[in-house]
Amino acid sequence: MDYAVTTVCRGGIYLESHAGKAVAEGEGLAPGNQFLPGYVIYLNAIFMLDAAGARRPATGVEKENIVRAIQSHFDTRGTLVDFE
Repeated sequence: MDYAVTTVCRGGIYLESHAGKAVAEGEGLAPGNQFLPGYVIYLNAIFMLDAAGARRPATGVEKENIVRAIQSHFDTRGTLVDFE
């Protein structure tokens, strides 16, 4: 599944795909230079969202696809993202 980043906020990144919506919680940072990450994502805080906004933990495959989409989003902007 191909996820697209729809919103980047200080506390999380929201994504959508044809299969549904997801959120990856993390922290937006103010890096001092280009070698420091601009965002940190917590791998244990990646969730799928249903239509009512209820959350469930993402499966391994969903998580891999979400991480790939976030990495691509930040790569195209020349910003580092760290996954912890």
